[in-house]
Amino acid sequence: MIPARFQRHVAALRPFLLYALSIAFGKGLSLVTLPYLAHHLSPAEFVRLDIAASIIEPVGLLAAFALADTLFRFGQGDEAERRVVLGRLIGTAFVLAGLLIAVTQLILIPALSGMANLPSSPAMRAILASACLGGVIELPLAFLRLSGHPGLFLGFVAGRASLQALSLVSLLAFGFGVDAILLGNAAIDIALVAGLLLTLPKGTRIHVDRVMIGKALRYAGPILLGAFAMFALGSCDRWFLTGTVAPQDLAHYALAAKLSLALALATQPFALWWYPRRLGVLEGTNGVEETARFWALGVLAIGVGAILTMLAARLLVLFLMPGAYAGALALLPAMLAIVAFNELSSVSNGVAYAQASGWRVLRTNGAGALVAVALYIALIPMLGLAGAIVATLAGQALRLMLFLADRHRGARIPYPLFSALAFLAASMLLILQFSGHTLPDLSIIGLILSTVLVSAILLATYHKAAGPLEAVR
Repeated sequence: MIPARFQRHVAALRPFLLYALSIAFGKGLSLVTLPYLAHHLSPAEFVRLDIAASIIEPVGLLAAFALADTLFRFGQGDEAERRVVLGRLIGTAFVLAGLLIAVTQLILIPALSGMANLPSSPAMRAILASACLGGVIELPLAFLRLSGHPGLFLGFVAGRASLQALSLVSLLAFGFGVDAILLGNAAIDIALVAGLLLTLPKGTRIHVDRVMIGKALRYAGPILLGAFAMFALGSCDRWFLTGTVAPQDLAHYALAAKLSLALALATQPFALWWYPRRLGVLEGTNGVEETARFWALGVLAIGVGAILTMLAARLLVLFLMPGAYAGALALLPAMLAIVAFNELSSVSNGVAYAQASGWRVLRTNGAGALVAVALYIALIPMLGLAGAIVATLAGQALRLMLFLADRHRGARIPYPLFSALAFLAASMLLILQFSGHTLPDLSIIGLILSTVLVSAILLATYHKAAGPLEAVR
């Protein structure tokens, strides 16, 4: 007989676990299929797929238009009120999709005709048309979360990811290439739209409402601009690199970037647990001190996650991928540093998000994006991949410094910066060692011991004076 108390704990954890599984399916399957993809695509074909993804991403951001965030903001009433808001927002998403389809098909596709390393025009037309439906996909999924249906949400997310993985494996097995993969993904997303619309609650009337469009523009505008700023710090560099860097080198860069995203996936359990609590902890009793302790725990998660990602990626590339992709390992430490900066910004931005509006976050992200893009333009023609890495690191480092500086204008949070820097430096030396870089006069055992020692110091900072359960009571 299972104790009632244990059953209550399981019931409380069930939504969290289902959402964690959704993330694992949504992001994890793309990593799992990487070796298969590498075995069936040449580096040049791999680059074509990566360039296509860098074009699809901003179109998808525009199509989504932060409408899911708008639903979370204005859909907090009773069930009838939620249905009204949902119907109006889906109507807005369809209008936006129509406009974007016209622009991408009539203007963007012809403008891209001279771009190097691009898939065929029919494949790009199909995948961009499906990307324009991003808002129509995101809103029903967001409504499932808002209405407390994590199981159904998991079903759609896992189903989509599984179908995309199955389509990729099947098409490559039968000798098809990048164009077929894009066409298959477009068909899956269009079918997903139909399936999601069938899940809408009875009584939901999809229509266009000018008042709701105005609300969406005012509320989602800063969020959307922030998302584009993050795109500038992410995949935007491909636009500057294609045609400048050899396809083989660009393939190594693209693979290293994809592998480094495993670090973001590894830190998701901490993020799912901490992010909903961070503002409450900051504003609670001893909030400044408690925030510093949990920040230390986040730094630990990021450093350890980066080391484990490097180890796993080394095994993956050396034993499961063709030798043509081994060059990605040399670039992986730098790509992990970029992702680590991004994750550190996420655990450091609590003060900025505690403000009444999102403009402080937008200004910080925008400043980082402007620096990165300016340096892409200046450095990539001279330095190639190294220029892209330096530019992105500079933009991410500026974001992190600005978020940390917020503590002087808001709450003065005593971050254990010295311990964190020592720990992250030791972690990076380990990562360099595991990547195959030769580090003179460095012992791997000494590196491991120093990393463990600094980890203990950082963890002691986290535990000092109050435990984790006390901090979130």
